[in-house]
Formats: sequence, structure tokens, C-alpha cells
Amino acid sequence: MTESIEKFTSSQENGPEILDKETVEKIEAASIYVDEKVGLLLLKTGDKPVTDITVGGEWWSQGKEKKHLREEDVKSVEDLLSVLSLPYKKKRVRTDVQTSTDNAEQGERREVKDFAIGKDEQSLKNILQAKNQIEFGKAYGYPETAVRVYVRPMEHSFMRWELPADVKQSDFYPFIMFRVSKENWREEIKTAQKWAEVVRMNSQKLFEEYSEYIRDADSGYEKGKPEGVDKG
Repeated sequence: MTESIEKFTSSQENGPEILDKETVEKIEAASIYVDEKVGLLLLKTGDKPVTDITVGGEWWSQGKEKKHLREEDVKSVEDLLSVLSLPYKKKRVRTDVQTSTDNAEQGERREVKDFAIGKDEQSLKNILQAKNQIEFGKAYGYPETAVRVYVRPMEHSFMRWELPADVKQSDFYPFIMFRVSKENWREEIKTAQKWAEVVRMNSQKLFEEYSEYIRDADSGYEKGKPEGVDKG
């Protein structure tokens, strides 16, 4: 793929919303993963409607003593969301399995609890009531054309690391949090550019940490490794 994109300047006419220093510092200091911090920041600025946080316990092996999720870790997230005045819904505890083989019985396990979080009550309601991939994508604030292509065969879309070199080298590349359509990717990535600009203007620290996290993850994808960086 050899096409390139125009160089963007500002993606928002009046500039991104700047949060107060105390709010940003609370998000930066939270005991959650950096992608979750970015999600919270974008909720507080109103640029993303919904995000998630996953609280995980310690891993244990099959046949050994089960390790339960620590209530204080769950409460820590509840307290953070309360301070940030963000509505949320806790989901049931589930068991996460990590294995390097096709046999899940041989894998390690841990208890996890997921939080669905909205920028407001209506946004939270939208994600909780979503019934299919289209509704989920729209609830998360992804571009509509990108959402529609998600349910089509893969040949109609690009993963972010399949985009042109100048996109991959751009500051906003790590913020392409969705699969883009081959027909409309130039327009769709403007959403990522806006998110990147908002995060950078509010917290250079989170911008740099998140960018490094995603680029490290993508270097694994391109080599054919399992998707994602282990957050355990």
C-alpha cells in the first residue's frame, strides 16, 4: 500500500478541552493500565462516549489453589470513578485463561471484573443495551463507516499496521483504536487524530506512555504473535 495522507493541522476548530490539573493527575496516578487511563481522559473531555476498565487478580495454574480477586482492587476503581463523577456498571466476575497451547485446561487462570464506563448515563445505557457489533461500535464512538465494515469480510478493511508508512509514523497512529475501511480510512483516521490531540494537550505523560505501549504491541502483531500486550 503506497498511498499517503495529507498532513493534518488542528482537528478541532476551537482546540481540545483542557481538564483541570487535579483531574488529570488523578487519572495519571490511578492503578490501572495506560490504555484505560487514556479512555478515562477521553471520557472526561467528552471526546469518547464509553470505555472499559478490567480489574484482574493473580494468576494461578490448574490444580493449584485458586486466587480470588482482591476486593480492595475493585474498590480502588470504584473510588476513582466516583471522584471523576463517571457513571459505571460492574459486570460479574469471570475467569480469564492464558495459554500458549490450544488446550485451555493447561493454561493459567485469574479472576477478573470488568467495568463499563460512560461519559454520561445515556452513553452507559447505550453500551449496556447494545445487542450486536454495529451497536457496540457506535456506542464506543468509532466512525460509522468503520463500524459498518467491521462486520464485513476482512478484505474490506485495514488493520492500523497495514496503513501507509506516513500514517504509521504519525503521532496519532497509536490512537487508531478500530479497524478502518478501505474506502473511507482517510476520513476515519481523523477520529484518531482528534483523540491523540486531546490526550497530548491534557497529558504529555499519558500520550507518550500510551504511544509506546501500542507501538510495542503492534511490533508483535506484525511478526505474527498473538494480538495484544499481556496486561497481567
